[in-house]
Amino acid sequence: MLPSRPLIKLLLADDDADDIDLFKEATTASTDPINLVCVNNGVELLQHLFSGETIFDIVVMDMNMPGKDGLECITEIRTNPSTATLPIIVFSTSDYESRIRESLDAGANHYIVKPSTFEGLLNTINLIYQTAVEYLLTGEKR
Repeated sequence: MLPSRPLIKLLLADDDADDIDLFKEATTASTDPINLVCVNNGVELLQHLFSGETIFDIVVMDMNMPGKDGLECITEIRTNPSTATLPIIVFSTSDYESRIRESLDAGANHYIVKPSTFEGLLNTINLIYQTAVEYLLTGEKR
């Protein structure tokens, strides 16, 4: 049985250093217990996931990253048996409907447009936390 507020391990991939810093700040300010690991591109994301050193509870990624973009990462995560059900949230500035549909069709659980306020980011972190906890409770992607 999980504690009422379990600590989740979140892997964030974003090539924008300012966005990573803001996400870190909001995660620290959040009441949700989150262990955050940040990487700067899709290649590093996949290396962290597939190394087996840390078992993550959720992945949050930007779509437009160097090395491998978000769609390539989603495809690799979904085709690897050890990560096939891991929740994936795309976190991007792009609000193009075609890009959102493409991400969800590839296997992302949610697509969230990066909020423009700190309060919006705190709400987003809470949604990310709740998604991870649901995964921990059920073992299924949602």
